[in-house]
Amino acid sequence: MSENKAVGIDLALLKRLPIVTLIWLALLAAAGVVFAVMNRGKEVLVTCNGQPMSPGDSCRTWRRRGGTSVRTYEQILAVETDSVQAVPYAGIAATLVAVAMIVAVVIRHVKDLALVNEISALPPAHVAVTTRSNAGVAFGTLAACLIVGVGAWLLWRDLIVGNRLGGAVLAFVALALAAGLLWVSRPAGIRAAAAFDDRIVAVNRSKIREIPWHEAVYTTNFESDSLVNAIGWESKTDAVPIEDEPAFTGLRAKINEAWLQKANQGGELKFGKAVVSGDTVRIGRTNIPGANIAQVTFTKTRDGMFMIFREASGAELKQLRVVEVPNPDVLFAVLRHRFGTQI
Repeated sequence: MSENKAVGIDLALLKRLPIVTLIWLALLAAAGVVFAVMNRGKEVLVTCNGQPMSPGDSCRTWRRRGGTSVRTYEQILAVETDSVQAVPYAGIAATLVAVAMIVAVVIRHVKDLALVNEISALPPAHVAVTTRSNAGVAFGTLAACLIVGVGAWLLWRDLIVGNRLGGAVLAFVALALAAGLLWVSRPAGIRAAAAFDDRIVAVNRSKIREIPWHEAVYTTNFESDSLVNAIGWESKTDAVPIEDEPAFTGLRAKINEAWLQKANQGGELKFGKAVVSGDTVRIGRTNIPGANIAQVTFTKTRDGMFMIFREASGAELKQLRVVEVPNPDVLFAVLRHRFGTQI
């Protein structure tokens, strides 16, 4: 990799405030406020099968599971009043979610700026890639706002005002789902990877990690519409997506070289859910004698891309999703060298 032109992590990208993302989040917050204001104090309409009702009227309805039910005007009025009064709180909840994500984006940007001095002190690298995408933040927040809005409406209507537990359970489920979505969509900030002679320097979620080549891993996801490559490290789920294909090719070659040297030294080699130890390959919880693995084939299903480990007869021993196997080139090289496996 020493023949590559010396480069560095893009500090200009790191210093750039994500204006577009902040504008999008501000629009979501404003939309929540407008929604709350427009639905405040709305008139309650009491209807029966689409027809307006008057005090003293009764409404007979039929449901496939519940059969026929009769409700009075007053009963329907109470429920509809609770529903209408709860609507503005959906907008308020959505606004709070958008504001919280704005704060998260700003905090992440401030933390990224704190890395400038540390990153600028790094020597020029053989390969360096720098990316930042807030698409997940934008669309994740939009979905969370909608889910939180529904959850807040149910919570206010059925628990705080109506004292009904049925909708309250759904409300808590919706709020929990929105919280999980926000956590997954939280801003990652700048992502970068720089290759040096003895290590990779990875920047992710406002942290710098120095990874020796023999601990670095790469993954390739063939299951998405576009190829998704990433660089990570052993026993870590956090990784840096690499969109630059030539840069990823160089990083992968260096990782392969370091891991093949480690393989020649013996010892256990971990490739995600596939572990090679001596003459045994452990796939998940199943130990398979390496000599029994005559061939590895690939197949794509609706569930993803799989590599299938087969006996000489063609019988399937085990299968793994390709995305679950980091450093696949090294795994295949080890299988070929030690056990004569055909890939």
